[in-house]
Amino acid sequence: MKYEELLEQLKQYEIITFDIFDTLISRTVTHPTDVFRLVEKRWQKNNSSNIRFYDSRIQAEQTAYQKYGVCANLDQIYALLESDYGFSAVDVEQLKKLEIQTELDVVIQIC
Repeated sequence: MKYEELLEQLKQYEIITFDIFDTLISRTVTHPTDVFRLVEKRWQKNNSSNIRFYDSRIQAEQTAYQKYGVCANLDQIYALLESDYGFSAVDVEQLKKLEIQTELDVVIQIC
């Protein structure tokens, strides 16, 4: 289908949604959770703390989905890291920023 034809078909819709990852952009890592491993390594390189971020971050996300459903968001996940997994409020804010930056570092545009 040509671009112009596709554009004409899309004009009939008021709203179009995309699952952004693996549709419009992709990560340069094999699994999305590999980002958490990178965050842990970056954190450990720049801080004296030897935190277990990777496992805790995966568990906090699972807990958030159980608690809040599919609409669980990053703030809720990180709140759980503080309340349920013993991370300090300062570390939580820094780790969240580091995760966002790491995501930006590993994404590539597909189209």
